[in-house]
Amino acid sequence: MNPAPGLDDVQRLQRISRAALIVGAVCLLPCALIVVIQHRTPLERDVIEGYLIAWWFFAGISLGSLATIMVHHLTGGRWGRHVGPPLEGAIRALPLLAVLFVPLLFGVSELYPWADPKAVLDPSVAETVRKKSWYLNEQFFLLRAAIYFTAWLLIAARLGRAWARYGADTPPAEQLRLRVWSTVGLLIYAVTVTFAAVDWIMSLVPQWYSTTFGLLTGVGQSLSGFAFGIVGASLLPQLRARAQRAPPHELNDLGNLMLMFVMLWAYLAYTEYLIIWAEDLRHENAWHLPRIETSWRWVGVFLIVFEFALPFFVLLFRDAKRRVPFMLALGCGLLFAHWVDSVWVVSPSLHPQGITLHWPIVVASLGVGGLWLANVAWLVAQGPSVASAELSDTPEAEHG
Repeated sequence: MNPAPGLDDVQRLQRISRAALIVGAVCLLPCALIVVIQHRTPLERDVIEGYLIAWWFFAGISLGSLATIMVHHLTGGRWGRHVGPPLEGAIRALPLLAVLFVPLLFGVSELYPWADPKAVLDPSVAETVRKKSWYLNEQFFLLRAAIYFTAWLLIAARLGRAWARYGADTPPAEQLRLRVWSTVGLLIYAVTVTFAAVDWIMSLVPQWYSTTFGLLTGVGQSLSGFAFGIVGASLLPQLRARAQRAPPHELNDLGNLMLMFVMLWAYLAYTEYLIIWAEDLRHENAWHLPRIETSWRWVGVFLIVFEFALPFFVLLFRDAKRRVPFMLALGCGLLFAHWVDSVWVVSPSLHPQGITLHWPIVVASLGVGGLWLANVAWLVAQGPSVASAELSDTPEAEHG
């Protein structure tokens, strides 16, 4: 994996980190005040909803980066040298995301019907909650969250130590250990992300369940993580220059991997919808009907166009995949589309009557995103030395 960027990149990263930290603090302050002052009001619930959307989106980037790095350790490939530093920075921001998850614990009863005594009085929910009470209860919810974060942080710490110590010059023995860790880590990631998606997103509608949703979540996270890696590498001067000097087939590989993620996400999303539509069961329709029979359907159309159709069409062209500006624009577009996807999986469950967008969604995303980006930029800037980065660009290092 390629080491961190050079001096120009470090200076830019430091500026980004400071600006993002200011934006994050300024945006989260009013959210915190509302939760304190407007306790048990619709505005507080809107803030908690916006915070969940924001946290889910940025956690998805970090977890998707973790999955992508593990895949790279298993398969190799020169494509990792371009997107490695941003992905590694996103992975090492997982401890911050664990801290940022804590405020959500105080809003469990505001978000989840199974934790709200008033919502349980609804006949359409009460029977389901009673049957699933062994799983859907706050104590077990907290225990499972602790298990997920422990697993993710252990894997991230192991991979992060190797990156910080060796950079591009990982010795063969360490490469073998990283492959073993990545094999086990991917299995743990698949299981924990599936259950986390059930706990934090699917249980917003407790009567709904889907065996595809966990896998769809993991692929969506990998897509957003990979898009972030491309955007990060394209915006940093030295990494961008390195990519522009790279053989065309290396950039082509990045585009092909992006195309694979886009197609797999679309296939899983369509398969899930097709099966549920064909079965036409009440508990499954409880999740889909608000999204296809109300104004939320237009958000679904947006996702079809901008998270699948348009990227798919662009990535069919080899010239587009081999041009850094095209890949930068595509990565930014996919990140925005995936943020909309985060709104899509959360908000219709809480507002089934139709589109209800409110300012806390945007402000909370800027707040959580500001703190997250400040942490990621600082971590990337603290990577291996500039000398190592320059060495990795020499012909000897290229063929080593």
